[in-house]
Amino acid sequence: MPMGGTGLEEPANGGKTWQDITGDRPYCKPLILRFNPATRELWAGGVGLFKLKQ
Repeated sequence: MPMGGTGLEEPANGGKTWQDITGDRPYCKPLILRFNPATRELWAGGVGLFKLKQ
């Protein structure tokens, strides 16, 4: 399980481990998350709008 940090993480090994993919993105608590499986994009909205494409 994720460690509950203040970054963005993705699961690896079927969720046994997690990898930090925050990069240079600023932290802000998302108010809404949406995933588009057709484009594999994760959108996070809060103070701003951010998109992560895998």
